[in-house]
Amino acid sequence: MAANIAMLVMGIIAIPSGVAILLWPEPLAKFFKLLGDTMTMYPEKMRNTVYKTGNFRIAGVGYVLFGVFAFTILVWRLTHGYEF
Repeated sequence: MAANIAMLVMGIIAIPSGVAILLWPEPLAKFFKLLGDTMTMYPEKMRNTVYKTGNFRIAGVGYVLFGVFAFTILVWRLTHGYEF
């Protein structure tokens, strides 16, 4: 039962988060770039490579796929006798 609830929560959180990342990749990239520039733990070359809009789009697609996968496992579990 706990696994079903966890998959439901992950799906509910991951899909809207991924859609938000896909809708606003540039503001998010700028925001995290600003945060990365204030924390100089990593060299500037690495920060300029990581915080790009394309990388955020890939992350958004990953979040959506993760949410769909969580819902798919949940549906499979519920249709094969695992109780909620």
